[in-house]
Amino acid sequence: MNILNTTSSSYFFSRTLNLILSVRFNAKKPIDFIVWDIGLKKIERFFLRCFKVKVIKVPSFCEFWRDCYTWKAYIYQESKERFFLHLDAGNTVLCDIDIIFEMIREKGYFFVDQGQSLLQIAPAEYFNYFKIDDSQDYTVIAAGNIGFDRNNENLSKVINMSYESALKGMCLGYSFAERNRAATSEFIVRDCEVFRHDQTVLNCCLRSKITDIDVLPHSIYSAVKRKDDVKILNQRKLSYEFLLKKINFTSILAYLYCLINDSFFYVKVKCERIAKKIKN
Repeated sequence: MNILNTTSSSYFFSRTLNLILSVRFNAKKPIDFIVWDIGLKKIERFFLRCFKVKVIKVPSFCEFWRDCYTWKAYIYQESKERFFLHLDAGNTVLCDIDIIFEMIREKGYFFVDQGQSLLQIAPAEYFNYFKIDDSQDYTVIAAGNIGFDRNNENLSKVINMSYESALKGMCLGYSFAERNRAATSEFIVRDCEVFRHDQTVLNCCLRSKITDIDVLPHSIYSAVKRKDDVKILNQRKLSYEFLLKKINFTSILAYLYCLINDSFFYVKVKCERIAKKIKN
């Protein structure tokens, strides 16, 4: 049976649930789900189990595992299924997800264009470290919507290299233009246009091993606007569209909880922004 992986904290819980239910609603055959827990509450893990979803807690595998998406490299390294597929919480699947797994079986991977080039997201030192030809303006693949066949030797090496690089702290840091996203004033400045943390590392590892790959358009497989040909919608906002497609006691409770939880985070974020403005 196919398995879809995603990752969630309490902040993304409603989006995670909407993703799972959108997949289930459009799937023509059963599919299993794994949610990698990076900060879920006990009640949220309970709801996921009610929806027959397996939850795996991401351990503190290194000192900075929470920072700059370092945990993603761990998930891709430690997942067990041969045909691995991960979609970020916040996506809504609008097709039978089996077509994505068929791509992975046939090609060996499912890669989606992220819309940038490697020269934009990787500092010069990374090109040197990973021995990448910087005269080639490589397309960047998304690190959240990704699938691969573990039996592909080169891709297995890429995933392993990405994990080892993450353990060395290579996902950490911000480009100067995005320094306001850093939680503290003490952070690594990466000399590139827009440093993309785990995505930068993954793409550097990929291009150090494989230069010729087919990359799918994000306008279809990670779209920000809903159109007839869109397979995966990356809404980047709250959506409860699929939470009540099938109404029962559990779905109603989960829906109400999501409304309360999202309202709490909305107020919290607003208060933090006001406090930051006052402080500055």
